[in-house]
Amino acid sequence: MVTDYRRSQRRKPYEAILDKVKGWFGNRMEEPEAAALQKEEQQTMLRLLSELPDKYRLILYLYHYKQLSYQEIAEATQLPLKTIETRLYRGKALLKQKWQEVRYNEQTSSASGRPRSSTISK
Repeated sequence: MVTDYRRSQRRKPYEAILDKVKGWFGNRMEEPEAAALQKEEQQTMLRLLSELPDKYRLILYLYHYKQLSYQEIAEATQLPLKTIETRLYRGKALLKQKWQEVRYNEQTSSASGRPRSSTISK
């Protein structure tokens, strides 16, 4: 039932993750450059997802992009349901941490007068 609702509300996969991450930091006010910022954020999110370890990236991909339920992911990957829940939680936490690093780097670079960049310092 929940899965059917989620599938009926299909959006581009990266939007679901981006909306979740934006919720962590609050939505920005609409600006004239909102479309450009949204595109940049989408590209950043996809890059951050690609940098996650495979075991987390796969679960996040199946959950957010393919919109599979926990049970469906467990069956597809032949992993226990609790493992799916744990990896999804940890994957989101890693993604949130990486997103915060990107935003922090953007804030410090804009405060120092340097151009805005979406790179993560390692």
